[in-house]
Amino acid sequence: MAITIEPIRGVMVGSFGQTITLIVVDEDGVVQDVSGYTDITVISRSPYDLKTVTSSGSYTSDGTDGSITYSYVSGDIDRSGDWKVQAEFSTASETFKTRPTTMDVGMGLR
Repeated sequence: MAITIEPIRGVMVGSFGQTITLIVVDEDGVVQDVSGYTDITVISRSPYDLKTVTSSGSYTSDGTDGSITYSYVSGDIDRSGDWKVQAEFSTASETFKTRPTTMDVGMGLR
Protein backbone atom coordinates (compact mmCIF):
# COMPACT_ATOMS: atom_id res chain seq x y z
CA MET A 1 0.00 0.00 0.00
CA ALA A 2 1.36 3.42 -0.97
CA ILE A 3 1.07 6.05 1.73
CA THR A 4 1.50 9.68 0.73
CA ILE A 5 0.70 13.21 1.82
CA GLU A 6 -1.61 15.58 0.02
CA PRO A 7 0.03 18.20 -2.28
CA ILE A 8 1.04 21.48 -0.62
CA ARG A 9 -0.10 24.82 -2.03
CA GLY A 10 0.41 28.51 -1.22
CA VAL A 11 4.11 28.59 -0.28
CA MET A 12 6.15 31.48 -1.69
CA VAL A 13 9.92 32.04 -1.93
CA GLY A 14 11.11 33.60 1.32
CA SER A 15 8.14 32.31 3.35
CA PHE A 16 8.89 31.17 6.88
CA GLY A 17 7.21 30.83 10.26
CA GLN A 18 3.81 29.83 8.89
CA THR A 19 2.40 26.52 10.06
CA ILE A 20 1.94 24.00 7.25
CA THR A 21 -0.44 21.10 7.79
CA LEU A 22 0.05 17.75 6.06
CA ILE A 23 -2.54 14.97 5.88
CA VAL A 24 -1.25 11.40 5.54
CA VAL A 25 -3.47 9.33 3.21
CA ASP A 26 -3.35 6.04 1.31
CA GLU A 27 -3.71 5.71 -2.48
CA ASP A 28 -7.51 5.89 -2.14
CA GLY A 29 -7.35 9.14 -0.16
CA VAL A 30 -8.23 7.46 3.14
CA VAL A 31 -6.64 9.21 6.13
CA GLN A 32 -4.04 7.10 7.95
CA ASP A 33 -3.56 6.84 11.72
CA VAL A 34 0.06 7.79 12.48
CA SER A 35 -0.38 8.17 16.24
CA GLY A 36 1.99 5.33 17.15
CA TYR A 37 5.13 7.22 16.12
CA THR A 38 7.24 9.28 18.50
CA ASP A 39 9.34 11.34 16.06
CA ILE A 40 8.18 13.18 12.93
CA THR A 41 10.57 14.67 10.37
CA VAL A 42 9.58 16.50 7.18
CA ILE A 43 12.16 16.46 4.38
CA SER A 44 11.84 19.05 1.59
CA ARG A 45 13.99 18.96 -1.55
CA SER A 46 14.23 21.88 -3.98
CA PRO A 47 13.99 21.59 -7.78
CA TYR A 48 16.99 19.81 -9.32
CA ASP A 49 17.95 18.51 -5.84
CA LEU A 50 20.00 21.64 -5.14
CA LYS A 51 18.90 21.98 -1.52
CA THR A 52 17.45 19.72 1.17
CA VAL A 53 15.65 21.14 4.21
CA THR A 54 14.78 19.04 7.26
CA SER A 55 12.05 20.22 9.66
CA SER A 56 10.65 18.76 12.87
CA GLY A 57 6.98 17.90 12.70
CA SER A 58 4.32 17.48 15.35
CA TYR A 59 0.81 16.10 15.57
CA THR A 60 -2.02 18.55 14.97
CA SER A 61 -4.09 16.59 17.49
CA ASP A 62 -3.20 13.03 18.49
CA GLY A 63 -2.18 11.60 15.10
CA THR A 64 -5.24 9.41 14.62
CA ASP A 65 -6.52 11.90 12.01
CA GLY A 66 -3.29 11.66 9.96
CA SER A 67 -2.66 15.37 10.45
CA ILE A 68 0.80 16.77 11.22
CA THR A 69 2.25 20.27 11.17
CA TYR A 70 5.66 21.81 10.57
CA SER A 71 7.16 25.14 9.52
CA TYR A 72 10.18 26.56 7.74
CA VAL A 73 12.74 28.99 9.16
CA SER A 74 14.20 32.03 7.41
CA GLY A 75 16.28 31.05 4.38
CA ASP A 76 14.81 27.56 3.94
CA ILE A 77 12.61 28.32 0.92
CA ASP A 78 14.92 30.26 -1.38
CA ARG A 79 13.88 29.19 -4.88
CA SER A 80 10.66 28.72 -6.82
CA GLY A 81 9.47 25.59 -8.58
CA ASP A 82 8.25 22.13 -7.71
CA TRP A 83 9.77 21.02 -4.41
CA LYS A 84 9.36 17.43 -3.21
CA VAL A 85 8.19 16.87 0.37
CA GLN A 86 8.23 13.62 2.35
CA ALA A 87 7.23 12.85 5.94
CA GLU A 88 9.20 10.38 8.02
CA PHE A 89 7.76 8.78 11.17
CA SER A 90 9.93 6.91 13.67
CA THR A 91 9.88 4.93 16.90
CA ALA A 92 12.81 3.25 18.63
CA SER A 93 12.25 0.14 16.50
CA GLU A 94 10.70 1.38 13.24
CA THR A 95 10.92 4.11 10.60
CA PHE A 96 8.14 4.75 8.08
CA LYS A 97 8.36 7.18 5.14
CA THR A 98 5.56 8.50 2.96
CA ARG A 99 5.85 8.78 -0.79
CA PRO A 100 7.06 12.27 -1.73
CA THR A 101 4.47 14.82 -2.76
CA THR A 102 4.80 18.12 -4.60
CA MET A 103 4.99 21.60 -3.07
CA ASP A 104 4.64 24.26 -5.77
CA VAL A 105 6.66 27.24 -4.55
CA GLY A 106 5.81 30.53 -6.24
CA MET A 107 7.86 33.67 -6.75
CA GLY A 108 6.45 36.74 -5.01
CA LEU A 109 6.47 40.30 -6.30
CA ARG A 110 9.39 41.23 -4.03
